Formats: sequence, structure tokens, C-alpha cells
Amino acid sequence: MMLENGAYERHIRHVRRRNGERWQTLLDALHRRFRDRIHIAGAAAGQDLVVWFRDLPRESEAMLTEAARAKGVGIYPISPLFDLCHPERRPDMSGVVMGYAALEPGQIEHGCRPFAEAADRLKPRSVSGF
Repeated sequence: MMLENGAYERHIRHVRRRNGERWQTLLDALHRRFRDRIHIAGAAAGQDLVVWFRDLPRESEAMLTEAARAKGVGIYPISPLFDLCHPERRPDMSGVVMGYAALEPGQIEHGCRPFAEAADRLKPRSVSGF
């Protein structure tokens, strides 16, 4: 029935439009908060982003993740994924996976502030990578 009357296609268009808004909100908030400190990967696909910190070494990743979670921001370290698949290609910088599809734009904006505060408390240094 939904396929015949076009309701399914309308639903898919609505979901894509809303996810596009969330995606853009997250990209804008990250760039505004971190500027050139980060490199964003996977921004053109899926419902998650990988954010690499150019100035935080790999060893800081667990502290970054824990500090962000303590502030109510759910992010996930990238290391376990690389360790399983491509440990030899893993950059020497901290990286986190951030999802956005379940959040409203206001929640995304609100969450980027404590995330930036958590990252700012870690000691930056120059690392190799992007």
C-alpha cells in the first residue's frame, strides 16, 4: 500500500533531508569549534563521521573519549576498528567516530561545546598523519 500511494518515497525523502540537515549541522559545528585541528573522514557517506585530531597523539584517544563521555557526549575511539582491520595503516593521531542520525540539530550544536572543552584539556602536540 505504501509503495502504491507514494508514502514510502515521501518518507525516504524526508529521512534523507533530515539526515542531511543533521550532517551539515555536525560538520559546521566541528569546523567552528576545532578549525584546522581536525580532519574529517567519511563525511560523504553513511550516518557516522570519523574525526581525526591532528594535534592529539594516538595515546590521547582513550582520554579524549572518556572526557567527552563524562560530559555527556557519546563518541567512540577509532583504534579498535583499525586494530581489527588495518593496524599498519593507522595514523599516529587520535580519532573518534561520531554518529549524528539519532540527534536533532540542536543536540548536535549543544554537544560540540563540551566535546571541544574535553579536547582542549588534552595536551596537543604535532603528530604525523593527514
